[in-house]
Amino acid sequence: MINITGDLDLSTAPDVCARVEDTFRDPGARVLLDLTQLTFCDSTGLRALLGVVREAKVHGVPLSVRLPREAAPMRALELSGTLEFLPLAPAS
Repeated sequence: MINITGDLDLSTAPDVCARVEDTFRDPGARVLLDLTQLTFCDSTGLRALLGVVREAKVHGVPLSVRLPREAAPMRALELSGTLEFLPLAPAS
């Protein structure tokens, strides 16, 4: 599981992408991207999320996403249309 807390923006997106892509090297990897503690997401963060979903598909790594609890990042996902491209994890 990869937890993303706080902001997902221009300054944090490269680190998030690198953390997710590091998991692709492990045989049998499965990635759960936990956004429940995300408090802010800008367009760079949205692009990063879409990029890691695409890269996971390319590498054949199952990836699922837990949605943010905070209204602001959830609204960004909804308004941008990003939400429909995220493979959602079952509610826990």
